[in-house]
Amino acid sequence: VTCVITDVLVGWGGEVARDLGVPWVAFWTSTVTELTVYSNLPRLISENAIKGTKLTVFCIDPESIIKIPGLPDFQVRDYVTLSNVINPNFPMKFMIESLVDTVRRTAGADMILANSSGLLEDDAIKTLESSGIKVTPVGPLHLIDQDNDPKDPDKVISWLDEQDPASVLYICFGTVAPMPVGQMEELAMALDSTGVSFLWVVRHDHLKDIPPGFTAKHGISNGTNGTNGGTNGTNGGTNGCTARHRGLLTDWVTQPRVLGHRAVGGFLTHCGWNSVMESITAGVPMITRP
Repeated sequence: VTCVITDVLVGWGGEVARDLGVPWVAFWTSTVTELTVYSNLPRLISENAIKGTKLTVFCIDPESIIKIPGLPDFQVRDYVTLSNVINPNFPMKFMIESLVDTVRRTAGADMILANSSGLLEDDAIKTLESSGIKVTPVGPLHLIDQDNDPKDPDKVISWLDEQDPASVLYICFGTVAPMPVGQMEELAMALDSTGVSFLWVVRHDHLKDIPPGFTAKHGISNGTNGTNGGTNGTNGGTNGCTARHRGLLTDWVTQPRVLGHRAVGGFLTHCGWNSVMESITAGVPMITRP
């Protein structure tokens, strides 16, 4: 063994490397800018920089200016983690504290590999390197293992094939954080009123949150029907999908393949780093909803 490479969350990787007397290379899957912010959080907290002059612990000033060397100044409202990190009532506070501790340990790695590019985050990379943290961008990694499987069991690609070039808005908010029901309803109404063709990825357990009248008008892929035990009977949806449907709902897609399709002209995204990288490399404009 000449080197140990682990995800940053596998903190004991560094201990194993030290025991073996070999370098530890940590792999950071998110943005280098985020790594830079987390590495500065202890200082920002100690300097009371997050609260600002107008604040109490329970009232965060969203316009407080945050200064991190090498990065543009930004407001607390631009990065919600900064509000949560000092809020004692934030239910996931332990996760933020865990990430800060992870970044502290990661700073001791011999090298950090990041799924990013110097063309995107050169300032953040240089900021970390100036503090002694060696970062090597190796992304976008999704380009290494592209899924060229011609199979299309849910008929998503075949539906896209029938659409005009750059005419479809692709919508996906990730697989982790749920979207409030009210916002799902508002988005459905917006899509109905604009007349834009769309491909909307909805977790199968959230399809019930979309107004039945909306699903009745648009196609639902076989994949979504299958995971819901037949959406047509439950939610008034349309069985299957055909080119005549202006919109299509499904519960899963191979995202790089969809973003690379000629019919997709825009991406409404929650700004997950993989989604951002995949959209940039495909040259698809983004409408961002962090």
